[in-house]
Amino acid sequence: MHIQQQTLITIADCLNQGARNYSVFLQTYRIPRSGETSSSQLICDAFGKSSVMVGEFQQVTAADVISEVRGSLTYVGDSGVGPAPAALQAPVFQEAISGLTSQINATAQGSITIERFTLPEWHPAYPVFWDFAFLFTSPTEATVLIGSSSD
Repeated sequence: MHIQQQTLITIADCLNQGARNYSVFLQTYRIPRSGETSSSQLICDAFGKSSVMVGEFQQVTAADVISEVRGSLTYVGDSGVGPAPAALQAPVFQEAISGLTSQINATAQGSITIERFTLPEWHPAYPVFWDFAFLFTSPTEATVLIGSSSD
């Protein structure tokens, strides 16, 4: 099992519907891997760019990923910014978050390493309120999970 883009679309749709000055971007990329490809090169390959300035890589656990992703996706905001209050309680949102948690765990189990990384000079969707980016590396492929919210 891999992180499914459809799950991310469902989550983003829930959070974006009725949101106040708030837009969520979620994406996963799968990249074939052979040999000793560096983490930075895998990120470039994922985004289809010959060069991407990647900041610090930090090795993390599946539990770290789940905690950060759940914390971001359940961001409440305030009266002027954030998802619609009902979105976070909606059964479809709760089911999608549960599914994403299972997908992250399954992807992590097949990974040699899991790394958090930053994109200090380029991001596919400019983050304002929260962002996360993770690289799961297995012997034959890599998976990038990236998300952010903006206004």
